[in-house]
Amino acid sequence: MKIGINIRYLERDVFTGIENYILNLVLNLNAVDKENEYVLFCGDKKKLPGEFLALNKNFRLHVSKFPTSSRVLRLIWDNVYLMYAILKERIDVFHAPFVAPMLKVCPTVLTVHDLAYLYFPDSYTYTYKLFLKVFLTRSIKIADKIIAVSNNTKSDVVKHFGVPESKIEVIYESADVFFKVDKSKVHEVREKYGINKDFILGLGLISPRKNFSTLLKAFKKLLHKGVDVQLVIVGGKGWLYNQVLKLVSDLNIGSKVVFTGYVPKEDLLYLYNCAKMFVYPSLYEGFGIPILEAMACGCPVIASNTSSIPEVCGDAAILVNPLDVDEICERMLTLLKDVSLRESLIERGLRQASKFSWIKTAERTMELYKNVYRENKSFI
Repeated sequence: MKIGINIRYLERDVFTGIENYILNLVLNLNAVDKENEYVLFCGDKKKLPGEFLALNKNFRLHVSKFPTSSRVLRLIWDNVYLMYAILKERIDVFHAPFVAPMLKVCPTVLTVHDLAYLYFPDSYTYTYKLFLKVFLTRSIKIADKIIAVSNNTKSDVVKHFGVPESKIEVIYESADVFFKVDKSKVHEVREKYGINKDFILGLGLISPRKNFSTLLKAFKKLLHKGVDVQLVIVGGKGWLYNQVLKLVSDLNIGSKVVFTGYVPKEDLLYLYNCAKMFVYPSLYEGFGIPILEAMACGCPVIASNTSSIPEVCGDAAILVNPLDVDEICERMLTLLKDVSLRESLIERGLRQASKFSWIKTAERTMELYKNVYRENKSFI
């Protein structure tokens, strides 16, 4: 087969879920598939991660001359340029890791990460919601097979788009390379980010869906109970982030809360390793990779009991109502005091994280490519 994958999203300066998915999928396909030919479509080779310069010979970059320097140009690239490039390369199966070109020119696999924009529209700009309504809806309609990153996402696609279950394959994501470390470097990392006490870790784009406002209120109650800890929140500024910053000021807890912004992966590894716990109060997730990252580092987890999160956590986390301030506070307090519970969660978390791997993701995705190819030979 000749398989095409859109990797243009890897040209972004900051990596979030979609970028990490593409990066890990391609690198692990590179590890498991020496037979098929892969054409990786991009706009600017210089912005790609260095690992893409050392792929196997059956992986080749298709670098466009068409510019991708603005939103409008990127929209044209995704829907016009890419369509002609797929035809020119004579691609057998095309994988769209986010949205596909509006006109289908070959058998297509689409990955749907989540439908958060339908559940939490206030977390997105009007323009982005319109983009998803038009282009994601069309992509779901034309795809031959859809990869859902969780059973919850599969159910959402079936419910909102009327897609037959047989068209959707659940293929889990995984954590990147995270593990327990020698903590000799901990002091250096803590000092870098102004962390001078035991701390609770939160992570995610600062936006309404990530629900940091409830976590901050629960943290305030925790401080009132005499607990001397910090709250460290890792992540960039998203939609309506000012509301979160204002809440910190209103609660008068600014001296106890650290916003790091995005951090390098090697620093995040140490933050997971030295946090007292990881609290993930998100209102909705298609998968929830940070849960597995924390577990792989031996960091006990408190997480929401909504969407796909229980599916990822298994029996290895404390699940809470993400809108219940008192419950989150009490669970954090319990986890700080109960050593045996901490040890149990750490052990179960390491076991749960080991069930997921990007190699498995790549192998199952490769099998799906083969099935789509066999089922659509008349199209080809």
